[in-house]
Amino acid sequence: MAITPGSDVIEFLKKKLGLDEKIMVLPAVWEKVLGPLAAGAEITGIKSGQLLVDVVSSAHFQEITLRRREIINKINQHFGRERVVRDIKIRIKQTEA
Repeated sequence: MAITPGSDVIEFLKKKLGLDEKIMVLPAVWEKVLGPLAAGAEITGIKSGQLLVDVVSSAHFQEITLRRREIINKINQHFGRERVVRDIKIRIKQTEA
């Protein structure tokens, strides 16, 4: 029985789970692009190029909505020619009372 190298196992799992290198660095790129605004806006997922984001306030919602195209362009510039993000879906995170 042959031993499978650990790196092969990791690559297999990343593909199986849909973990792409681009997706892994996306939160760091998000923080760099948004700057201080990122403190109130958390990426919760990405599906078919749509970035899912929870924000803490309506002010954060409005700011990201107004800058949506700019944010998408800056994120995609980080990845070169590939369009990793096509849209941003924003929702206000419900606070627990």
